Amino acid sequence: MGRLQVEGQRFLSQLGLYLPQIGHALQKIDKVA
Repeated sequence: MGRLQVEGQRFLSQLGLYLPQIGHALQKIDKVA
């Protein structure tokens, strides 16, 4: 159970790193379209 929590926290931290980049990419696409 503890290992699953560690995996989940690692996933969430990586998701937090990638989300801003995805948001910027979507904004650029919206401006082009």
